[in-house]
Amino acid sequence: MTDEMPSMRNKSVAAFMKTIIVALMCMFSVAAFGKPTSKNGQAVVESVNSIGFYGGMGIHLISIPSIVHYIIAEGAGPVDDWGTAVEFFGGIEVPVSQSWAVKGEYSFLFKSYALNDGTGRDVHADVEAPMLMAQYVIPGKGYFLKLSGGGGYHWGEVTLPTQITTTETTYRASGIGMRIEAEGQTAFDAHLFGYISGSLGFEALGKVTSAEGLEPIRGTISLKYVSAGVRFGLMYYL
Repeated sequence: MTDEMPSMRNKSVAAFMKTIIVALMCMFSVAAFGKPTSKNGQAVVESVNSIGFYGGMGIHLISIPSIVHYIIAEGAGPVDDWGTAVEFFGGIEVPVSQSWAVKGEYSFLFKSYALNDGTGRDVHADVEAPMLMAQYVIPGKGYFLKLSGGGGYHWGEVTLPTQITTTETTYRASGIGMRIEAEGQTAFDAHLFGYISGSLGFEALGKVTSAEGLEPIRGTISLKYVSAGVRFGLMYYL
C-alpha cells in the first residue's frame, strides 16, 4: 500500500490542476465568444444587472482526510486522497448597484467511497450548504463576469456500513463553510443566460456523531475538507 499511495496522490493532483485549467479556459471562452448577435452580426443584448434566479449542477474534487483514514483503518483501502463529488444548487441574485450584488444559494453535495474489501459496501457523505455571498459584477454586451465570496452555516451526514450485518449508521455534523467563485455568463436572450464557474471551498463541519451522540467505533470522522470544482447552469433575469 505504501508504494501505491504516492502514485495515487500524483494522479489526484494532476486531475485537480486539469480541472482548474479547463474551468478557466471555458470561462474565458464564454466571455469572448458568447455574445448573442443579430443577422448583421451586431450584439443585440446589453447586459443589465437585475434580480435573477439560477440553478444547475457542479462537479468537484474534494479531499476528506478523516474518511480516507477511517476506510484504511477498516482494512478496506487503498483510497485516493482526492475524489469526485456531485453537487446540485439553486439561488437568487439581488443587485445592490450595477457593479455589486448579493447572492443567496442552497446546494446539496454528495460523495460515495467504495470499500475495497470484496463486500460491495460504500461509505456515503453529503453536505447541505446554504450560502450568502457578496458579488462583484462586470457587465458587457451579451455577457457577465462575476467574482463572489462568502459563507454560511452548513450541515452534513456520513453513512457507515456495519462490518457484520447489512445495516448502516448515519452520523451528523454542522459548522461553517466558505467559498470563492469566478463565473462567466452568456446571453441566450434578454432574460435567459447560461453560465459556467470555477470555485474553491472550505468546510469546517467538525466531528460527526450519531443520534445518540456517539462517534464511529473505529475512530473520529470530521467533515472538514477543501474542494475545487466547476459548475454549469442557467440564470434567468427578471
